[in-house]
Amino acid sequence: LAAHIASAEGSASRIPLGPGCGWLLQLPLNHVSGFSIPIRCLLSGAAVVFSDSEDEAVTHLSLVPTQLQRLLDSGAPLHRLQAVLVGGGPISNALVDRAIRAGVPIHLTYGMTEAASQICTTERLLETPNPLHAGVPLPGCEVRISTSGEIQIRGPVIAKKTLSPDGHWEDLADA
Repeated sequence: LAAHIASAEGSASRIPLGPGCGWLLQLPLNHVSGFSIPIRCLLSGAAVVFSDSEDEAVTHLSLVPTQLQRLLDSGAPLHRLQAVLVGGGPISNALVDRAIRAGVPIHLTYGMTEAASQICTTERLLETPNPLHAGVPLPGCEVRISTSGEIQIRGPVIAKKTLSPDGHWEDLADA
């Protein structure tokens, strides 16, 4: 829970969220990215919007690049939103550029399950960064690439334990 709270607070430093806002919950709550949405909303006073709600209630949306591509292809009015958080996989410069040209308030992010979904997030992009990146670490987080190419992270968003396949809690090593 502490990692989720730290992630929500860090996310709020890049993506404004508050009363009158609604973040669409389209992932199951047993997924870290799905669970992060109610935490963000609870801490900010925003509403969790369910998929059968009115479209006007949605001001914030989390997507993977394929979803962004499909929504742009369908002509969805993403430009009316306050923030579109895109992560979960590689994204092309062309797709980022297309979203920006369409007026999408796009924020790129990098994260992982063990880090309550977000580690790095951009401010709203007004042009395609060169080189393309997922922003800077959230407050209190550190990221580095080891000499072997491993992404190493440290900060309050990291889970303290993980549930092993055999049902036992295991401590995660501090990086």
